[in-house]
Amino acid sequence: CTRGTRFQMPFVALGLCPEGGSSLLVPQLVGQARAMSWLLLGSPIAADEALQTGLVNAVCDDEAALETETLALVRRLAALPPAAVIAAKALIKDNGREAVRTALVTEGREFIHRLTQPEAREALAAFREKRKPVFR
Repeated sequence: CTRGTRFQMPFVALGLCPEGGSSLLVPQLVGQARAMSWLLLGSPIAADEALQTGLVNAVCDDEAALETETLALVRRLAALPPAAVIAAKALIKDNGREAVRTALVTEGREFIHRLTQPEAREALAAFREKRKPVFR
């Protein structure tokens, strides 16, 4: 990412719940305390914090540097033996795959349920109307 990049996971503020495996993967990556801040409070994540916690693997000064660095990494990968790259990626991703699959199903079920609740409707209406939501 670039120095100015900010990440955010505003699920709860929108009356929703984490999805995409984030309830499992984010705590594994950054620990429970920081995951609570990111996932419950939707705290912004600056580029340096994203790098420090392993959310990203590099921070570039600007978009031109980001493109240059990305292309250099792509060229390095492309020069490696394709079958070995595929095997290594499969082994890395397979570790915990069933836990991720379970988290995705559980999160998906809850996410769909949350979409139908008054909290989510209020949060999304407030967003559209550019006002602060009122939760009762």
